[in-house]
Amino acid sequence: MTNKGSSNYWSEFWVKYEFDGLLVDEQTQVARTLNKQPISKNRWDFTKRQVLEQLELKTGSRLLDLCCGNGLFSEALSTKVSTITAVDIN
Repeated sequence: MTNKGSSNYWSEFWVKYEFDGLLVDEQTQVARTLNKQPISKNRWDFTKRQVLEQLELKTGSRLLDLCCGNGLFSEALSTKVSTITAVDIN
């Protein structure tokens, strides 16, 4: 396998693990799985609640979501802030 620091690592990764994102659920699209199975709705809801508690967002907060992937957290948090900026490599 190519070293993660090399410029070819991610290209080779996506060739090896390529799948049609339209045919799988949003959790699998970002490799958020447990034992190679998408996490349950209950676990995802729990995760969102935990993140929200840690962020302690206040009315009018602005949020920067770096490495946002397909935007699952951005979407979940967007109703809790006045502005959200989501950035990913793609």
